[in-house]
Amino acid sequence: MKRKIKLFFLIIPVIGLITYFIYGNIHKSILTKYFFELKALKWTINNDKLVINSRQTRKGELLIHSIIITRKDGTILFDSLFEIDRDMFGGGFIKAMQVDEDPEMEIVFWRSYGEKFYLDLSKTGINKISFEKTNEKSKILAEKWYRYNVIHQAEISIFIILSIIYYLFAVILYLIAKLFNFFRKK
Repeated sequence: MKRKIKLFFLIIPVIGLITYFIYGNIHKSILTKYFFELKALKWTINNDKLVINSRQTRKGELLIHSIIITRKDGTILFDSLFEIDRDMFGGGFIKAMQVDEDPEMEIVFWRSYGEKFYLDLSKTGINKISFEKTNEKSKILAEKWYRYNVIHQAEISIFIILSIIYYLFAVILYLIAKLFNFFRKK
């Protein structure tokens, strides 16, 4: 019986870590039906198909996204650099997402620190609109993306560190008990 109790206390952190990992990945997979890569967008203005070019570079913990939207003839409609600082649990994304009532998806520029906005296609051009003006569902989805793609990973790391401390503490207690039994037998 003592062996089963010891085994139970030894596997508690492992079970907790696996459960939490699975929980986070389930939520990540649920969120994928709301967020799309920019390649999925098919924007047109007056039957003129727009070309969306995006490129991402990394400088340490800084992600730099370059977005250029042009007409087929090369006329630039939107050109922007968007920086996402991933330092100290920062994060963000540039994804296609439905945030308003029109049938086209919008390009959302979201980050945990700094300006958040989206690009909305209209008949006359592209409008840059603050993300704060979007519906509540979109705000919640963006926060959940951040929660399960940035914060969840940090929590897993902390959970692993606490598990290691738990096992070290268990070993120390075991050694103290053995030492106590050794001196008690003398």
